[in-house]
Amino acid sequence: MSSCSLVDQAVQSSPSIPTESGEDTAAALPEQDDIEASITIRSIGDILPHEEVYADAANRAGGTGYNFAPMLDPVRPYLHNADITTANMEVPVAGEELLLSGYPAFNSPPEVVDALSGAGVDIVNNASNHSLDRGLEGLQTSTSNLRER
Repeated sequence: MSSCSLVDQAVQSSPSIPTESGEDTAAALPEQDDIEASITIRSIGDILPHEEVYADAANRAGGTGYNFAPMLDPVRPYLHNADITTANMEVPVAGEELLLSGYPAFNSPPEVVDALSGAGVDIVNNASNHSLDRGLEGLQTSTSNLRER
């Protein structure tokens, strides 16, 4: 089923809702053949920061946290040029409390999620073969960090 036919079905099944002026919204809807819709979805990944990347982000932050944003500058125009942009965060973002680490058992600072958001990423997926690299506590902390950001 195409996205347009889903929109058509939604419009056809929409209830009639009177407006403040008393007009019927169903009467104001365009005919099925007049509806055209499209969206642009971009997906990126794997976001898999290694220890060298954390060190660079720490230096860019000047001693307070991590600044990953400049690393995304080259791709920012492409990420913002979409209706929805998703990213696969390959590693937990459980932060320093659970020890940052690279290969083979990763854990990233949650500031990387802030940088992705600032670059235009709307949705971050954190389900991967590295999800449990910091155990159940790491998974729960990572999920919490993603939801907070």
